[in-house]
Amino acid sequence: MRATLRKYERLNSKKRIESLFSEGISLTAYPVRVVFLYNQTLALAQHRVQVLFSIPGRNFRKATQRNLLRRRLREAYRRNKHILNASTEQLSGTLSLAFVFTAKQQESFTIIEKSVIKLMHEINQRMLHLIEKSLK
Repeated sequence: MRATLRKYERLNSKKRIESLFSEGISLTAYPVRVVFLYNQTLALAQHRVQVLFSIPGRNFRKATQRNLLRRRLREAYRRNKHILNASTEQLSGTLSLAFVFTAKQQESFTIIEKSVIKLMHEINQRMLHLIEKSLK
């Protein structure tokens, strides 16, 4: 699998974003929080995982700071998205993810990547638990 982040892998539907934040499950590993929602009714033909990255403007006033952190989050996800693809291939629906940076100061890429990997493993375990439930 190629480690790219294509346009169809990005979450941009207003309705899906609203439902993600209202119904989704939240997990935290400093400095990143992830909200995820598995939707069995929606089945995208191209990709089963769609992702969104958010950096709050109240913590980082300058756009250059927000852009730097957003690039670090995207790169951490892009390099390690294979962790999620193993469990989502067995499911018929879609998985929506929102990565939110929660720290008040900038963090290095290694710290961000470690927390993203940890969160992706936790999501993976929860997805495997869903698979076991659906098989019973």
